[in-house]
Amino acid sequence: MKNDFEKELQIFLKEHLSVPADLKVNRHQVIIDDRSGTKAEINFTYLNISMEYSISMNVSSKRIQKFIEQIDPPYPSNISASNLVYYSYYLNEKQYFPLMLPTTEAGKKQTFENFLKVFQSIYIPRVFNLIELNEQLINDVKENPKHYSYPFLIGMAAANHNTSIKVDLEELLSKKYLGFENNLDLKMEFNRQLVRNEDDDV
Repeated sequence: MKNDFEKELQIFLKEHLSVPADLKVNRHQVIIDDRSGTKAEINFTYLNISMEYSISMNVSSKRIQKFIEQIDPPYPSNISASNLVYYSYYLNEKQYFPLMLPTTEAGKKQTFENFLKVFQSIYIPRVFNLIELNEQLINDVKENPKHYSYPFLIGMAAANHNTSIKVDLEELLSKKYLGFENNLDLKMEFNRQLVRNEDDDV
């Protein structure tokens, strides 16, 4: 049952996922690869004990990574993999609902739609926010700072890339947008100095 479902899910996602970038749908993974150097991998794995699917997404971005490396922050990333700018588990989403392995034909169709909804409402928008470095990215950084490697610096990258965006860097300095509060004093002081430098350059 599981193998048949996953084969059909792969076909369904190939037919219904539409993104303005290179898209590859594998058995347990969706890959979005943009010419700007942003690559996202959405992975889904079946959990035998709970009989549901776990989803995670990781994103790398050459443009954002270059920006961060030029700044050379003295504190560590929120993500253990140094090449990633984003990583999250679906289980931690506020709009989480279980993606169970269906046992009926009607249940199968509903689960297909549920997978599609998760991709289209959560993951694909976040990928394109990271590609475009837009205002929605900053909003999501504030909403989900733990998902981002360097939330404040990624907010700065978006502000520098899109000068039309009105970004309150002072607001982004709040510790609630750091994601994790390890090295708190170092993070706050270094980020605040970056804002001072930005103000001096204006």
